[in-house]
Amino acid sequence: MSGSEEDFPLFEWQHSRLYVPDKTLLVLDLETGVCLRTLEGHADRVASVTITPDGRRAVSGSWDHTVRVWDLDTGACLRALEGHTDRVTSVSVTLDGRRAVSGSRDHTVRVWDLEKGASVRTLDDHEGEVSVSATPNGRRAVSAGWKPALRVWDLETGACLRTLEGHRNGVASVGITLDGLRAVSGSWDHTLRVWDLETGACLRAVEGHTDWVVSVSMTPDVRRAVSGGGNQMGSLVNNKMLGVWDLETGACLRMLKGHSADVCGVSVTPDGRRAVSASKDGTVRVWDLETGACLHRLEGHRGGAASVSITPDGRRAVSASWDETVRVWDLETGACLVIVRLRAPCASAATAGDNRIVAGTSTGEVLFFDIRGL
Repeated sequence: MSGSEEDFPLFEWQHSRLYVPDKTLLVLDLETGVCLRTLEGHADRVASVTITPDGRRAVSGSWDHTVRVWDLDTGACLRALEGHTDRVTSVSVTLDGRRAVSGSRDHTVRVWDLEKGASVRTLDDHEGEVSVSATPNGRRAVSAGWKPALRVWDLETGACLRTLEGHRNGVASVGITLDGLRAVSGSWDHTLRVWDLETGACLRAVEGHTDWVVSVSMTPDVRRAVSGGGNQMGSLVNNKMLGVWDLETGACLRMLKGHSADVCGVSVTPDGRRAVSASKDGTVRVWDLETGACLHRLEGHRGGAASVSITPDGRRAVSASWDETVRVWDLETGACLVIVRLRAPCASAATAGDNRIVAGTSTGEVLFFDIRGL
């Protein structure tokens, strides 16, 4: 990609105006760099945030043991949901926007009614830190922790429907199909597993990685998965490649080579034709999943790229980096559309609709951006 950073929209975070302390959230307009909303209320770092499907509300989980629901138009805190007894580490919202599911270091999963502000269920059967994802239909959730087993929960009754056993180490990443019938998990045991959420059966154990599998994404037709790996502590092996897998047969369709360091995040475009990866080598790469060709090498980050997300229209990717920036990329041309400078390393960035971005930093800052017009 040609051009200098001066050619791109560049928004500096000034201490007097746009710096976010650990306990606040911001709503920003990316066209002007203006802070639209500052969301204040948490008493400690914000660890996880997501936006409801209608784009009107945000739900955040914090080290202060609470989950909060925010109105993005007014900045008002609609609900402060209390019940966890330790840090909240993950938050997920059902597709109808009626309920949220949170995972915590108190070893529990809680189901919340977002309209009433009430805890509907407490799901308690894990050890250590818990991450959780709701199925798109809002009927079930899949949780994972430091132990190898995953659990499938009925969100109406609170019953544990299935315990998914097969991994030999902790589970780092879980993807759920749009129909809510299957899940794919990536584990520290170097494997992926495909699960039938109705029966609890392991349909496929996919082997080929040489170290931790830390990120997994599926094509919309659920025929293929793309995975990226990271190093376990003390490992001398660099997980530089991505794997493209046939989920029906477990076969490795191709290994995508090009990164010079571990792959930290991967996402598949809505049409299933391309994947975008983020790596510790500081680059973001766009891949053709049919040919295995690297279509674009997106350069600019001066530190490792920690995560990548794609807008629902498939036109843009958003990468977060430890160099204290978030970048927005045009996937057709490879051009960098926007650079947003933060005041701390950025560990994650996710898209909510085609025009909103949620980003979180290592110091607990959570930021909301509007990228309309780009």
